[in-house]
Amino acid sequence: MQEAITKAGLDNRLQRWIEELKDLHVPELHPVVTDLQALKAHFGGGTLDHKLVGQLLHRLGDNTAKVTSLATEPPVRLRLENLGKALLEAAKQVAGGRAAAD
Repeated sequence: MQEAITKAGLDNRLQRWIEELKDLHVPELHPVVTDLQALKAHFGGGTLDHKLVGQLLHRLGDNTAKVTSLATEPPVRLRLENLGKALLEAAKQVAGGRAAAD
């Protein structure tokens, strides 16, 4: 039961992020939205594919880093930079220390 509750919470959080990014109407964010949707769909399925999760996290990190220049306020830019780095590090950990872009 707890696993189902946790899964539903993650699903809701990912959906909220997807909707918030879509509402910004920034075309450069489309790759981030697409990868969040893929991650949400994968987590909603059965068995986790660590390689796929690592690849998605890596792409999310790369695409987040690409949109940091869109942030006009330095604190927002810094948060995006840190998020991109954290996603890339998470991708590496999921892939067992290897680069997950493979």
